[in-house]
Amino acid sequence: MDDGFQDEIFTPDVLENQNLFFLHGAFHIYQRGKFVYKITQKQNKALYDRVEEIINSATEKIVYVLTDTAEDKNEDIQRNEYLKTCFDKLSKIGGCLMIFGSSLANNDKHIFTQINNSPIEKIYLSSSPNNEQKDRDKAKDRFPDKEIILFDYGTVSY
Repeated sequence: MDDGFQDEIFTPDVLENQNLFFLHGAFHIYQRGKFVYKITQKQNKALYDRVEEIINSATEKIVYVLTDTAEDKNEDIQRNEYLKTCFDKLSKIGGCLMIFGSSLANNDKHIFTQINNSPIEKIYLSSSPNNEQKDRDKAKDRFPDKEIILFDYGTVSY
C-alpha cells in the first residue's frame, strides 16, 4: 500500500505508485504550514493524544472534509494540496477500485464524476447482507459503465 507519504510527510512529486487515497481526509492526516503529514506509530504519543494536540494547535490542522454539499466538498478539496492531488489522480487510475464505507450519497457526486471519467473497470464496494440490493442498485446508478462487485464489510479485518 502506498498512501503518497514518504515516512510521515506527503510527497506529491513521488505519486507514481500511490494506491490508497483518503479523498475526504482523515484524522491521522494533518497540515502544518504548507506541508501535509500523517500521524504514525513511530511517534511517541497515542493517536488520540496527538489528534487532540493538533486540534488545539494554532499552527496545525486536521485535513478533512465535513461539509454537506458536493460543491462545498469540492471547494475544500481544491484548497488542500493533499486532497486536490488525490482527487485529481482519481480520474487517472485504472484497473480496480475498492470503496469502503461510502453511502454513495449525492453529495459525493464530485467523486463519482472522477471515477466515471477514469479508466477504472471494476469497483469493489463495501456493503452488508441487509443492504445488498439497495447498494447494488445505487452503485449501478452512480457508475453505469463499471463492473460492480459487492463485499460484506463485516468480513474485513485490519
